[in-house]
Amino acid sequence: MVQLPSKMSSPTRRRGSRIDMDILSAPEKQEAVFQDILSRRDGSVLTRSTILKSDHFGAGRDVGVDVKLLGAPNFRQANLNVFGVAQPTVAGLATVLRLLRCGPHTQCLPEQSCTWFSTREEPLIYINGRPFVLRDRESPFENIRSYAGIAANRLEQMELRLKSDIAEEAAKNNGLLLVHDEAVEHQIIPCLTAIHSIKTIAEVFLGMQEQGFCVNYQRVPLSNEHSPTDIDEYVRIFNSMPVGKHAVIFSCGIGVGRTTYAMVIGLILRRAILMRETGEDPFPKEKGYWDDKTTHSILRLVSVLEQGLRGGATKNSAADWTLARGSMIDNMTAAIMGNYHVIVELVRVLERGSHCKQLVDEAIDRYPHGSDSFSAWMRDRRDVWHMLQNFRRLTGKIKFFRPVDDLTALSARHKNTALATRLDDMAEYNVIKSRPGSVLSAHTILKIDHWSSDAPSMLTGAPNFRQIPGMDIFASAQPTLDALKSIVGMMYETLGQGESICWINVREEPVVYIDGEPYVLRDRYATLRNIKSYSGIAADRLEHMEQRLKEDILNESAMYSQRILVHCESAPDSICPSWLSLESDNDVLTLVDIFSHLREIFPALQYKRLPVTAEEAPEPEDFDSIMKMVLMNPPGKCHLVFNCQMGASRSTAGTVIAALVNRWRSQPDLGRATPQPRADLTKQTMHYRLIHSIVRVIKNGLLGKAIVDELIDNAASVINLRDCIERYRKAAAEASDPTEAQRAVRKGVSALKRYALLILFQGYLATVLPDVELAHLESFSSWLNRHQEFRMLLEDVERRCRGGAAVEVLNEERSPNMLANNEIAPSSEVFEVVRHRRGQVLAPMTILKFDHFPGCQKMSLPDRVEGAPNFRKVVLTEDLSVYGLAMPTKLGFIKTLQRVNHQVRWFCLREEPVLYVNGRPYVLRIVKDPVNNLEMTGIVSERVEQMEERLKVEVLKEVVQFGGKLLLHEEDAATGNIIPVWETVLPQNVETTSEIIEAIRNQSYKIDYAPIPEVFDQLLLLAWSPDYNPVFNCQMGRGRTTTGMVISILLFLVRNQHLIPSPEMDVSSSMEDLSLDSSQERERFLDGEYRLINNVVSALEHGKKAKRLIDAAIDQCGHIQNLRTAIYDFKLRDGGERGLNYLLRYFFLVVFAEYLVELSPNLKDEPTTSFVQWLQERREITNMVARRDQIDFS
Repeated sequence: MVQLPSKMSSPTRRRGSRIDMDILSAPEKQEAVFQDILSRRDGSVLTRSTILKSDHFGAGRDVGVDVKLLGAPNFRQANLNVFGVAQPTVAGLATVLRLLRCGPHTQCLPEQSCTWFSTREEPLIYINGRPFVLRDRESPFENIRSYAGIAANRLEQMELRLKSDIAEEAAKNNGLLLVHDEAVEHQIIPCLTAIHSIKTIAEVFLGMQEQGFCVNYQRVPLSNEHSPTDIDEYVRIFNSMPVGKHAVIFSCGIGVGRTTYAMVIGLILRRAILMRETGEDPFPKEKGYWDDKTTHSILRLVSVLEQGLRGGATKNSAADWTLARGSMIDNMTAAIMGNYHVIVELVRVLERGSHCKQLVDEAIDRYPHGSDSFSAWMRDRRDVWHMLQNFRRLTGKIKFFRPVDDLTALSARHKNTALATRLDDMAEYNVIKSRPGSVLSAHTILKIDHWSSDAPSMLTGAPNFRQIPGMDIFASAQPTLDALKSIVGMMYETLGQGESICWINVREEPVVYIDGEPYVLRDRYATLRNIKSYSGIAADRLEHMEQRLKEDILNESAMYSQRILVHCESAPDSICPSWLSLESDNDVLTLVDIFSHLREIFPALQYKRLPVTAEEAPEPEDFDSIMKMVLMNPPGKCHLVFNCQMGASRSTAGTVIAALVNRWRSQPDLGRATPQPRADLTKQTMHYRLIHSIVRVIKNGLLGKAIVDELIDNAASVINLRDCIERYRKAAAEASDPTEAQRAVRKGVSALKRYALLILFQGYLATVLPDVELAHLESFSSWLNRHQEFRMLLEDVERRCRGGAAVEVLNEERSPNMLANNEIAPSSEVFEVVRHRRGQVLAPMTILKFDHFPGCQKMSLPDRVEGAPNFRKVVLTEDLSVYGLAMPTKLGFIKTLQRVNHQVRWFCLREEPVLYVNGRPYVLRIVKDPVNNLEMTGIVSERVEQMEERLKVEVLKEVVQFGGKLLLHEEDAATGNIIPVWETVLPQNVETTSEIIEAIRNQSYKIDYAPIPEVFDQLLLLAWSPDYNPVFNCQMGRGRTTTGMVISILLFLVRNQHLIPSPEMDVSSSMEDLSLDSSQERERFLDGEYRLINNVVSALEHGKKAKRLIDAAIDQCGHIQNLRTAIYDFKLRDGGERGLNYLLRYFFLVVFAEYLVELSPNLKDEPTTSFVQWLQERREITNMVARRDQIDFS
C-alpha cells in the first residue's frame, strides 16, 4: 500500500505564540514575539515570507490636488466624468461616492451612478475599514511581481483565501493580528490590531451597494507589461456602460501610475464612443493649437527647472541657466512633448500615428496633475508588437530616451560650445532637428541608396543584377529608375505567350525615389544601418508609410524653396549632406507610383512587396508568401525578380526559396527519392550541430540538404548563403574587440538559422503534393508549428547567441575523450570512419555509444534486475505498482517483465534515438561531445521511431561496407575515456526499440509500449489505468523516469481522495524565521520552500494541497533521486544551473497537481481542457518563469 512520508504523518509543531500583557511588562520581548508570529505564518496566501502593509503613506499624497478628501488621497477629475484616486478607506470610498452624488439612493439612475475600476494586481484586504496590501517580507515597499498577468477572478479568489488566513491567525492570537504600517517614508513599523472586520475589496463594494450607493465595481488588474488584453477588457466594459453623466473612477495603490494610465484609456474610449454617437469631437482643435502646445511645453519645462534649481546649484535664474545650454533645452522641450525616440518610431509606422499621438497627449493633458479587439489589432501588426517587445527586453537602453539620452549639458560646470560649431553643421542640424513630418520626422535623414561597389553587374544603375543559371529567376540591388525601366523592358521583349514578370521587393525599410534615384530613411544616429524598428511590418502598411514619406518630402521642400536636404556616402563609413532641388511634385515617387506607371506600359508586369528584416533570417511566413507568389502563376510562365538594398542576402534567399518551389512543382517526387552523395566534395564541408540535428529528424534529410546546397551554390554569384556562416564564425573567433565578436556571432547565427530554415522548407515540400489546391495546402509556418522540436532547436541557437556562444561546428581532428593509439581500433582509422559517414542519422562526426556506463547503477537500491539498471518500484495497492529503470538491454526487458509479473504499460521517455546491437542499447552521440545526449526537446514519438528506423538502415549499410563489422564505442570503467571497438554484427541482431518490444510481445508477455517524450498531457491520458502497471524508463532511470513515476502516483492520489494528506499534516511552517542558520536553511530548501514555489502556491486556488500531493509523490519515488534534494544539491554544486532546471520541473509539477485537483471530479473521463490550454489561461503562472535569468533561486 502507498505510504505517505513520515514527516507528514507525524508533524512536530510547536505551541502557538501567546500575545498578552507579557510584551507590556517586557518590551524587549516584543520583537521576538513578532518574529515568532511571522515565522509561524502558514496560510495559503499569508505565508511566513509575507506581511500585511498599510496601503496609505504620507509620501504618496499629493497636497497640490484641488479637492482633498480624508481617506481618499490624490482624488482628481479629468474631462468627460473621468476621475482618479488612490485606494480609499471604506469611509473614503463613501466620501467619493457621496461627492459624485452616487447615493445613497432608493433607485439608481444612470446620471446618479458610477463605475469603479480597481487596477490593483496585488492581493488587497480591508481590515477594520482600512486597506492593507500583501507584500514580500524582504521587499515591503514594492508590489509582489509574481502575480503579473493574473486574471481578476483568480486574484479575488486569492483575496478570499487571504481573508481566511487572517481570520485563522487572529483566532490563534486572541483576536489580534500583526500588520505593518509605513508611518515614515521607507520605514515600516510592526503593529498589533484587534480584528473587528475583514473584507475583500469586492465585499466592500458589495456592502456599499447594499447601503444604496449606485456603484458598479470592476476589477481589471494592470501590470507593468500592460497587456493588450487588459485594454480589451476596458473596451468591453465601456461599450456596455451609459455615457452622459455616468462617472468613471479609477484607482490603484497611490492613485498615480496605473490610475493615470487607466484614466487616459478611459478618456480615449469615452471620446470614441461620444464621436460614434454624436459625431462631435469632445477634444476640438482650435487655430494655433499646436503653437499653444509648444508654448505650454516650454512653460512646463521652465517650471521643472525652477523646481530643480531651488537646491542652490546655481545663483542664476532658470532663464539664464537655460540660455547657457544651447540645443539641450530644445531636446528637453521635445521630451516634455513626448517626442522620445521609441515614440517617434512608433508614430512613424502607424497609419495615423501623428493623430493618435496628438489624441493621447490631449487625453494626458486633460487633467491637472470596433469589432476587432485591441489585442487582435496588435497581433495583425507584427512591427508594432515587435517594437513593444524589443522595448521591454531592452528597457535599460538609453537610446529610447532620445533626445534627452545625454544630459551632461545639465552639469553646472558645462560650458556653452555651440558658437564653436561650424555654421554649415548648425544649419544641417537645425533642419534635421525640426523636421515636422510623421515619417520624415526629427532626427531622421534621407540617404541615397547607392554606394560604390566593385561587384560585377549586367546593367548600369542596378548593382548585383544577375540571372540564376538555368532559371527565369533574377536578383538585383535597388535600381535607379532608369535601370528599373531597362530591366523590365529588356525582360518584356523576351516574354512568350501568356508569360509575365513578377517583381518582388523584399525590403523592410521605407524607400522613395527623388529625381530618379532611390533614397532610404535612416536614423541620424545610425546613418549606415537600416532602421530595424519596422521588423515584421506588413506590406500594405509599409507602402502607406512610403506614401506619407513622399508627402513629408514635398511639404518640407515647400519650406525650403523647393529643395530637400539629403545625404550621400562621401567615403567609407562617412556621409555628407547636400541640397537637392525639385522641379515638380513628380520628382518624388514611391515604388507603388513607379510600378503603377510601368504597368500601363507593360500590362504583364506584377509588383509585390514582401518586407524581410535586413541581416536576419526570413520568417516562416515569408516562405509562405514567396511560395504563394510563385504558385499563383502558371508553371514556367513567370519571370521572377527579387530585389533588396544590396542585392545580396535577402534577394539571394528569395531566389533560393523560389527555386525550391519551382523544383518541387516540376519534380514532386524528387524530395522523396533515395539520397545520393554529392559529387563535388572538393572543398571541405562544414558540419554544424544545428544542421545535423535537423537532417537527422526530417524525412530524407540528406537529400533535402543536398538539394538546398545545390541551389545555394547555383545562386552564389554575389553571396553564398552557406559559406557566409563560416566567414562570420571565423570573424568572431579572430575578433579582438568583444563587441565586434558578438556582432559577428549574431550575423553568423542569423545565417545559420536561414540555412536551417531552407532545409526545413525543403523537408516540408517533401511532405506535400503540388496538385493540392493552394487554399487547402498546409502552410510552412503551420507545419513548423506542428513540429515543436524544430522550433526549439532554432530558439536554442538564438538563446545561445544571446549568451555569447558562437556557431557550433563538429569538424575537429580529434575528440579530447577519444583514445589515441588504442590497441582495439587505432584512432586514425576511427577518425576516417567517423569523418566519412554519410548517413542522415549516422552522419559525419557521429558515433554509436553503449548506453550503459560505469557507475550508472545506484548501489543502494535493494532490487537488482539483470540488464535493467536502477530498477525500483512503488507499491500503490496489492494489484498496482509503479516501476522505474534505466534503458534495459534486450534481456533486461524480459527480466523486468518477469519480475513485474503483471500486464504493463511501458513508457520510454527518451527523446534521442536508441538502437539495439547484439541485444545491447546504443545511442547516437557526436565525437565532439560523446557523453551528452542529442535530445530534440518537444519531438513526438513517431519521429523518434522514424529516426531509429533510418539509423538501423544506415548501420546495416555500414556493416556490409566493413565486412560484417561495426564501429561502436564504450566508456572505459577505469579512465572514463571513450574506447572505439569493432564488433561483429549479424543483420538480425540490429533492432529498434519497437522491434524489441514486438519480439517480446510475441513471447506472450503482456506489454503495451508507449514511447513518448516528457509531456504532461500525454502522461495524463496514458499513464494510469487500473488494468496496467506503469513502467517508466529513460537513459539512466533517474530524472525523467522519476518524473514519470511521480506523475503516476500523483494521478493515483488525486483519484483516491482519502489518501491525500490533510492540511493538519502540513509542516511547511516548521522553520523559525527567514533569518536562518545553515542547517535551518537547508531544511527549508529540502522541504521545497523556495520563493518561486511559495509564490506559485499562493497564486493557485488549491496551492497548498497541490504541493502536499506532489511532495508525497516525490517522497515515494526517492529511491534514486528525490527531486527536492536534487534541486538543493545542484544549487550548491554547479552554481545553480542544473538546480534551476530541476526547480522549474518542481514548479510545473506543483502547477500540474493543481490542474489535476481542479479536474478531479471528472478525472476518469478524457479532459476537455488540456494542461497546456489550462496553463495558457493563467498568465500569472507562466509570467513567473518567463524570464529564466530573473527567477529567484532563494
